[in-house]
Amino acid sequence: MTDNNIESFIEPLSGYISSKIEEVARVTEVRRLAEGHSRQMLLIHVEVAGAVQRYVVRIEQDGIFGTSGAEEFRVMGALHGVGFPVAQVRWLENSRDLLGEPFFVMDFVDGDFDNPAGDTLKEFVTVLDQLHKLDWQNAGLDFDLKPESVEEATHLQIDRWANIYRSATPLPIPLLEEAAAWLHYHAPVSGPFGIVHGDPGPGNFVHDKGEILALTDFEFCHLGHVYEDWVFCAVMRGPRSLSTDGWIELYQELADTKLTAEEWRYWQVFNLFKGSCANTTSLRVFCAGKNPAPNLAIVGTAIHQNFLFQLTGLISD
Repeated sequence: MTDNNIESFIEPLSGYISSKIEEVARVTEVRRLAEGHSRQMLLIHVEVAGAVQRYVVRIEQDGIFGTSGAEEFRVMGALHGVGFPVAQVRWLENSRDLLGEPFFVMDFVDGDFDNPAGDTLKEFVTVLDQLHKLDWQNAGLDFDLKPESVEEATHLQIDRWANIYRSATPLPIPLLEEAAAWLHYHAPVSGPFGIVHGDPGPGNFVHDKGEILALTDFEFCHLGHVYEDWVFCAVMRGPRSLSTDGWIELYQELADTKLTAEEWRYWQVFNLFKGSCANTTSLRVFCAGKNPAPNLAIVGTAIHQNFLFQLTGLISD
């Protein structure tokens, strides 16, 4: 979608927000904040009674990655309600009538996404550990899947991602089928059970002067084994900011967490499997002509193949 296209959102969003606050609201500016693989993000300036407020509109992209904006909205709302650092969500729109895709609106959090280092990374690890240990039931978090144990949660997540890939491709992918079987066979029967962010690390939190202002991108959030997050951050999202060994040291120092070699291997396989399955949805959307963005083709081909290659090495040892 071009910037000219997003200008067409000004009028419908003005009417939408006016109806929600029961006051005349006028969107005066809209610009692309980011266009990731799963969501389009727009920053809008809204004038109400002479005052300007900033919001972010988070728009789905034809079901890429098989995640739900409605679940993300519920999770973020509950977390904000208990004082956890996330943006305050405002309004959810499940229909495609207004912008062509479901979306929700949340407050804009002003800070830095890039280049976290030093004390900022330490604070991030502390905040992620707090998320893992939060009493999700007392906090009122409402997940689509509600497993009662680590073992049940892990099997549910394996099946979830396998089904997402199967629905996105016309033929089975043998390496993904083998990886799913391997993960089921080696699934842990115990371990720390809690809220898993699903995509944690640099780029997915807003910070300023060492303070974590907000965790972002909760579309993969679920209940499960929290080691999934620790390995994902250290191996997949975090190496640009800190070496894997550096992350491991922070986990042990700040979260009293140290994985065995086999635990590390298992969750590395799981995250590569999850990513490989999710990436097939990008190619589906691209090939159907629903979104011609080149990054979707790259994710669904080159990155997907790279993940499969890494999976092969890990499960064949």
